[in-house]
Amino acid sequence: LFGPDSIYANFAMDMSYTVEQYDSTGAKLTLSGVYTQTKSGVGDIWTITVNQSSPAALDSEGIFEVTNSTMLYEIVQTNPDIGAVPPTAAGGFGSTNGGALGMMNVQTYQKIE
Repeated sequence: LFGPDSIYANFAMDMSYTVEQYDSTGAKLTLSGVYTQTKSGVGDIWTITVNQSSPAALDSEGIFEVTNSTMLYEIVQTNPDIGAVPPTAAGGFGSTNGGALGMMNVQTYQKIE
C-alpha cells in the first residue's frame, strides 16, 4: 500500500515483529518477520536488521532511536537488492543513500498503550 493513513509497528521481546499498514480506504497490509538490533555506540541510535517472512521474504537494514514514547526509524530493503544504501548511525537520520533522500525516509512512531 502506498499513501498510508496509519502504520502500527509491534517489535516484540522475542525478536519478532508485525507491522500493520492501513490506507485511507481501510485496506490493510501486514508485514511480519524477525529482527536483530545492536547498540551503535553513537548517542542513543541502534542499528536494526529486519528479516521479513510475510507477505514476501526480504531483508532490510537501518537505524532507530527511542526517546520517551517516540521512535525515529529509518530503514531500506537490502535483499533482494534494490540499489538502496542503508542509513548509518554515524550519518544519523536522513543518511539513506548517502543523504540523497534527506528526511523523506525517516518515520516517526508514537507509542500507544
